[in-house]
Formats: sequence, C-alpha cells, structure tokens
Amino acid sequence: MIKISDTAKKLIITMLILSVCAFAIGLAFISRLNISALSYGLGIVVGYAFSVFKLILMERSLNRSVEMDKQNAQSYARLQYTMRYFLTLIVLVGAVFIKEISLLGTIIGVAIVQPAAYIVGVMENRKKSK
Repeated sequence: MIKISDTAKKLIITMLILSVCAFAIGLAFISRLNISALSYGLGIVVGYAFSVFKLILMERSLNRSVEMDKQNAQSYARLQYTMRYFLTLIVLVGAVFIKEISLLGTIIGVAIVQPAAYIVGVMENRKKSK
C-alpha cells in the first residue's frame, strides 16, 4: 500500500470530482469537435490517472529531499521535476497517436491538478482560520 498524506488524499478526491465535472460539461461540447464521448472519457481517465501518479511521485520526491543536504536536495528536486515533465510529454504524445484516447480529454485530466490544488488550499485555509 502506498502511504500518502491527508492533503494528497484530499487532492486526489478533488481531482476525481473535477474530472467527473469536466467530463459532464465536456459532453455538451465534444460533439461539435467531432470527438466521441468514449474517446473523451478515456482521455480524462488517462489524464486523471497520470495526475495521481505524478502527485504521488511529487510527494515522495519532497519527502526524500527534506532528508538530504541542501545541494543534493536541489539536484534531486530538479531531476524529479524534469522526469515528471518528461513523463507528461510522453503521455500527451501517446494521446496524440492513440486514436481511441482524446488529446483534449487527456490535457484536461493532466491539467486538473492545478484547480484541485487551489480548491484544497482554500479549504485548508478556511479550516485553519476557524
């Protein structure tokens, strides 16, 4: 079992909710773009799953770099950052070449982390101020 923080768990749940909302909203628009609902949904699922994977990698990277000295931590963090973005590139290029997976859905799934992080941050700040 993978150990993740409570914040990461909240992010994953928020990302799932936002992914479902993005799918539901996107259904109204994808027919105009000539994208099938299945392809769009698969894209969102692939993007969401990859975002969860990246979140876990990021958390592990941060936990490990805290235990290192400053120079090694900076090098390690840069390497992990570069690796995560290289993996993102591979996933997006894969979505371009696999016709059953919508690139638009994949991009939405990959980008869902940012609004989820904002929402969880706002919720955490409200919780602390009470």
